[in-house]
Amino acid sequence: MINAESFWKWDFTPSVGDSANMYREFWLRLIEWNLAFSEFLPGLNYSVKLSDPSVFPDEPVRVKVSSRSGDGKSPAPVLNVMKDSGKVMELVPGRSENDRTWESVFSLKETGIYRVEVKGAESSKDILTVKPRPAESDNLSSDPEFMKKIAEGSGGRTISESDLKTVISEIEREDIKVSNDKAVWGSTWNTWWLLTAALAFFALEWILRRRAGLI
Repeated sequence: MINAESFWKWDFTPSVGDSANMYREFWLRLIEWNLAFSEFLPGLNYSVKLSDPSVFPDEPVRVKVSSRSGDGKSPAPVLNVMKDSGKVMELVPGRSENDRTWESVFSLKETGIYRVEVKGAESSKDILTVKPRPAESDNLSSDPEFMKKIAEGSGGRTISESDLKTVISEIEREDIKVSNDKAVWGSTWNTWWLLTAALAFFALEWILRRRAGLI
C-alpha cells in the first residue's frame, strides 16, 4: 500500500476527501503494532522469549510466553523443551501481571541445543544452547609473548627449537675430580663421648617421664 500508484497524491491532495487520512492511519497502526504485537511473528498467536539464549548446565533460564488474544481467563499454554526429536521436559508457566503473558523458570543439566515450544503450536518457539563450562584443558596452546616475559623477568631468555643445539654446545661442563688416595676413614660411633651422650639422653627422658607420672 505504501508504494501503490498515486498514494502520495491521495495523501497530500485535499480534494480526495477521507483518503487523505490513509497515511496518518497507517503510521498510527504501525506504532501500535510495534508497541503491542511486535514480538509475534506473522500468523502466530504465541511468542516464546528466553531470558538468555546461551547458558551453562544447571543455570536457571526464564521463559516468557505471550498470547496475541489472551485475557485473564485464558488457560496457560503448555511448553515442551525438546532436544533433537525427543521431549526433555514439560512446563506449565504461571500467569504474570499481564493477562496475556505467562512465565516460568527451568534449568538443564546436559549440554546441547534445545527448542522451547508451545504444545500444539510448535511454530512458536525459541532456541536455547546449553554450553559446557570452561575447563583448564580447553586451550593447551602456548602463549609465546607471555612465556617470553616470564623468561626475561627471571633473568633468562627464550630459545626456539632450531637454536637448541647451539645452546647445548655453549654449555660448559666442568668435571670435578675427587681423589681418594689421601682419604682417611675413621669411625665415631664407638667413641666414649657418643656413648655418654646417649646414656644422658635416655636418663633425662626417664626423669621427665617419672615426674609426669608416666611409666
